[in-house]
Amino acid sequence: MQFYQLKPHVDCSAAMDDWVYTTNGTFRISQRARRLHGKITCEYAPLVRVDDFSARHAPHIKPMMDGAPLQTDFFKVACVSAAAGDT
Repeated sequence: MQFYQLKPHVDCSAAMDDWVYTTNGTFRISQRARRLHGKITCEYAPLVRVDDFSARHAPHIKPMMDGAPLQTDFFKVACVSAAAGDT
C-alpha cells in the first residue's frame, strides 16, 4: 500500500478519437479515422515481460494489419496516415 497513490481523474472527452482499438484479441484500425485521414499504416511493438522487474519490446511488426491477432496484452503502437504529419 505504500506505493498506492490516488491520481486526479483523467478527462478524455475533449481528446481526439482513437485511431486503433482492440476487440476479441485482434488489432483494429478505426473506420472513422480512415475516413478522416485516408490510408493509415501502423507499427506494433509487443511488450514482453523479462522478469519481475523489467520488460522489453519484442521485434516490431511493420505494418500491423487491421484484424491481425494480438501477440501480447500490452504493446506500443505508432500510426501514420497518408495525410502528411498525422500520427
